[in-house]
Amino acid sequence: MLTRIVKVDAQEPDLRLLAEPAEALRRGELVAFPTETVYGLGGAALNAATVARIFAVKDRPADNPLIIHLSEPSLAIDLTTGISEFEVALMARFMPGPFTLVLPRHERVPDIVSAGQDTVAIRCPENPVAQALMRLTGIPLAAPSANRSGRPSPTVARDVAEDLDGKIPYIVDGGACQIGIESTVVIARDDYPIILRPGLVTREMLADFTAEYFGVERAEQNRECAEASQREQSRSQAPPLSPGQKYRHYAPRARLEIFTGDDSGARAKDLRARLERYLSVESPQEGVERLVGLFISSATLEAFKGGLSGPTALSAELRPEVIVYAAEPDPSAAAHELFAALRSFDRVGAAVIFAEGLSAGSGGEAYMNRLRRAAGGGAEEDE
Repeated sequence: MLTRIVKVDAQEPDLRLLAEPAEALRRGELVAFPTETVYGLGGAALNAATVARIFAVKDRPADNPLIIHLSEPSLAIDLTTGISEFEVALMARFMPGPFTLVLPRHERVPDIVSAGQDTVAIRCPENPVAQALMRLTGIPLAAPSANRSGRPSPTVARDVAEDLDGKIPYIVDGGACQIGIESTVVIARDDYPIILRPGLVTREMLADFTAEYFGVERAEQNRECAEASQREQSRSQAPPLSPGQKYRHYAPRARLEIFTGDDSGARAKDLRARLERYLSVESPQEGVERLVGLFISSATLEAFKGGLSGPTALSAELRPEVIVYAAEPDPSAAAHELFAALRSFDRVGAAVIFAEGLSAGSGGEAYMNRLRRAAGGGAEEDE
């Protein structure tokens, strides 16, 4: 199959250029397109055969549910049943945007979309290209990340082509994604939002909204009930309600290690120790350089360089490929650059990647979630 890349303006896409991809979607074909989070692999959500092709193209496990993308929240009424007033309020507050809400599924949504469960995940992207394409298409789109399952999610069209060229008819190139990691996925239990997958919409933002909606005292009561319900759900070993809860994802081909510490100096010290251990333990063939990837802030890189007392960490044996994600340690900036960096390290053949770990607070939860998954820690997952 010939894959055609359709390049459009990121802010004001020409609808004439999107006409063919939109028609392909209506015919039941698959089209990759940008959202504000990552590129999605879209297909007609109410066409079970089309959804099956999404799973096949991605080599995605059948028990991993998909997210349905809509141009506006009001369209969710046709795909769900029994939505509460609080769930409507959550959609009104956080959609369109990097926010997915798991809701009771209407029977018209094929079982394959939700892996046979009685829920369905709904999202409304705010990306102008995604919005234009969805409005032209006029149908709900099931759209996981546009990559092979297990690989880092694509944030530019080139990354999509790297995994899916020759497997889908169209890739809509709308430039780089603004956020760079997947949406926050939430389910409302006992009128309280429980995060199933962290993202740019943070735990604090959701807590503040709930307190504003119900009042502080009732919101706290709801939270206690909801967390108890969620613990029971987790113990039941039920199938995942959303992407990002089971299968391995975000993984580069190289091994990834996270260097940590309370500040740049401490993280630089941990990085030096890890590099020295790597040099002492993993001996390459004689005369072969060991290419390692460093994903790091400028501040931590300077602290690292300043602490070198000899050639050990930057000897002739070691050739670092450095990607600086920001001047200062910043989880939002790190999250934005992470997936592209992992793919870049793979392209140059890095044997191991050392990535800067940051505090999970102040917006860092989503970044550290993706970084730990990429390093092979915690539950395995897939978008």
